[in-house]
Amino acid sequence: MRTAVLASLALGFVPTVYSAVNDTYVAALSKALSSAGLTQLAAVAAKVNSTTLGQELLAALPTGQFAVFAPNDDAFKGVPANVSSNVTALAEILSYHILPGNFAAAAAMSPSVTIGRTMLNDSSLVMLEGGKSQVLVWTSTNGTTSVLGQSNITVGESMPYENLTLHVITGVLVPPAPLVDVLTSNNLTAALGVVGSVSGLPQTLASTHGYTLFAPTDAAVMASQDTLKSIMSNQTLLLSVLQNHVINGTSAYSPILMQGHNYTTAAGEPLTTTFNSSGAYVMSGTAMAKIVRTDILASNGVVHVIDAVLADLESNAGAASSAYMSASSAATVASTQTGPLGASAIATAASSGKKNSAGMAVHFQPAALVLALAVGFGAVVLV
Repeated sequence: MRTAVLASLALGFVPTVYSAVNDTYVAALSKALSSAGLTQLAAVAAKVNSTTLGQELLAALPTGQFAVFAPNDDAFKGVPANVSSNVTALAEILSYHILPGNFAAAAAMSPSVTIGRTMLNDSSLVMLEGGKSQVLVWTSTNGTTSVLGQSNITVGESMPYENLTLHVITGVLVPPAPLVDVLTSNNLTAALGVVGSVSGLPQTLASTHGYTLFAPTDAAVMASQDTLKSIMSNQTLLLSVLQNHVINGTSAYSPILMQGHNYTTAAGEPLTTTFNSSGAYVMSGTAMAKIVRTDILASNGVVHVIDAVLADLESNAGAASSAYMSASSAATVASTQTGPLGASAIATAASSGKKNSAGMAVHFQPAALVLALAVGFGAVVLV
């Protein structure tokens, strides 16, 4: 999947050379990067300054605080030649390494996951609600920070450069792929089977702007076979079950979910999230499941894995429509998201803060969204 995404970047953009407008800043930044042993990244910064996107990125850097996930020299050895030679594709990839805001603040507290909004916002690669840019997720375990959804990329030392904080990483970050590829690479074969068996669904999902899917594990689907088979002949009940696995209107990442918000599913049913010492849970009606994995990113949404099928048979079309319209309206409100998503609320609720060995804050974040997806043996419907 990593190679496929990189290849699509290369094929999707035709390099266009523009006059460089950031020569002074780029020269100083490149010198600093080279002095830190990041010679390949320095070369990329100089290259992308010949593109409109590259110039916009570099012009933005002096204007505020930014975190830059800086690949070391070895990391660039894995970048395909057709990408490394395409300056526009390089600029797109570079934008996924830059996050506005402060991600090293001691006040930023968390249980385990930090989510930040990057500068990647090209509509051919990102289709989140309200035109929002793509996010990046990282976590810390036993003092080691890893970037989730990537090929074993870890964060090493951090160093300041003027208003930037450089976090050295062991790989080049690849933007999230479409949902079908994401389900494949994460071994969610039950959900993948549903997507592949419904005519036109992959295309529909590919054009959806923002969704949160609670995807049962394969074991969970197998354990619910009797329930699913009993309603297969009743398309109304089946559709309700499917839609009650989806929040409509916004990509709901884990930190906000873990704050215990109430949502409305794509079937119009109340959906709540709670957490305690045993873990995080999601409930639709009287059906409850444990969230066993969070924040699997797709190009246009997010997936959380659960350990049971939410067999909620109820629906309320009016409530679903109202929730969708409200979420869609909220998503269009222009706002600049800097720093960890959901950090202020988490900091209020947390009893203590942590930094990892790289000096980076580690948090837990999310929000809300829309898409009707069938998990099990039926169909998937978008509303």
